[in-house]
Amino acid sequence: MKQRGLRYVDDNMRKQQIGKMGISPVEWKKIQTRLLKAKKALLHIEHTESQGFFKLPYDRQTQKTTATLAHNISRRFSDLVVLGIGGSDLGARAIQQALVHPTVKQRGMNVHFAGATTDPDDLVKLLSTVDLRKTCINIVSKSGDTIEPMSVFHILQDKLIRAVGRKKFAEHIVATTDSKTGSLRAAALKKGFRILDIPRNVEGRYSVLTPVGLFPAAAMGVDTAKLLSGAVASIADFHHCKNAQCAACRFAGLSAWSASQGRTIQVTMAYSTRLVEFSRWTRQLIAESLGKKVTRQGRVVHAGVTPLSCTGPEDQHSQLQLWTEGPADKTVTFIEIEKRKQNFSSSYGSLEKLVHLERWATAEALRLEGRPNGTIFLGQLDAYSLGALMMFFEISVALMGELMDVNAFNQPGVALMKKLLLKRLA
Repeated sequence: MKQRGLRYVDDNMRKQQIGKMGISPVEWKKIQTRLLKAKKALLHIEHTESQGFFKLPYDRQTQKTTATLAHNISRRFSDLVVLGIGGSDLGARAIQQALVHPTVKQRGMNVHFAGATTDPDDLVKLLSTVDLRKTCINIVSKSGDTIEPMSVFHILQDKLIRAVGRKKFAEHIVATTDSKTGSLRAAALKKGFRILDIPRNVEGRYSVLTPVGLFPAAAMGVDTAKLLSGAVASIADFHHCKNAQCAACRFAGLSAWSASQGRTIQVTMAYSTRLVEFSRWTRQLIAESLGKKVTRQGRVVHAGVTPLSCTGPEDQHSQLQLWTEGPADKTVTFIEIEKRKQNFSSSYGSLEKLVHLERWATAEALRLEGRPNGTIFLGQLDAYSLGALMMFFEISVALMGELMDVNAFNQPGVALMKKLLLKRLA
């Protein structure tokens, strides 16, 4: 099944194209067998809903709820401040950069992100930008115990009370949190904040299509229904593909195989400045899902793939020398937008044509040096294709977890850091 708007070309991952560092037909056949088992395991996860990210694109009631709330607050407030960190804000940041752009006609609120740092300078900058009397604050934390965004939230809450009064401040706050328990939910119920639920079976880094991402996206003016439709297309492609030949299966299989050969650095290089934040989102998804000390049976393996986020053509001139002639420890995945709404001409031809040639030349240089690389092509960059791309990566990384025999949905190393931080603060 050919998926509309997204295709993955893996020729430069194959031995026929790049030589000894590429996968041979025999090796690919072995990977296909393992991929079919991994796909079966993922379909079981989807059916049992032990992990809920597969179901999110079909939840149109949540899409309508978040869109309605965003519309209502936009009538009263000019700005939205989102306070989250990691999975609680990286996805929404990626949506904003990709889709809230002069080439995209839409009207929405001014959305700011302020929960990912406790640097006082950043808070000063935010407070000099927004008028709290005209601002809605969206605090995002599943537990309500995430130190960084909650610290900033308490400061802004106090300033908000001084700005609008204790009787009205709760009208300015939306809490996105666990659907049943947690300290933030308890506080929201007590103080009268509006609440958006995060499903309990969705981990933070897979939560972009929950209210975590949908509410800020709708507030920006993004068509979240189209975002979900794109994600549905990636799921359909995964469901209907035979012999593990869909884009997500091939990407996962080739990436996991390449890592098993010692190429444990996964470079994502987008040829668009509108996808820089998206590459940062994939960085967390890959690192947190696959970097594990033990297998699911408890055997110590120290598994993982180290993600590196880059931007073309800029990083051709800062990283490519290392990739072509340095250690053979990397697999490069390019992301290219085939058609752009805006274009300019120069003495070298159109900029759109130039950026395509830049990506081709970089991939070809790697091929000639025998270095593996593949390319994800997007027909254009819109809400539909971004939704498809996000779900493509979520499925691919979950498949890689199965192939590497690690739990792609927990994060014990992060939990340890939080425990140590809370202990020292106490």
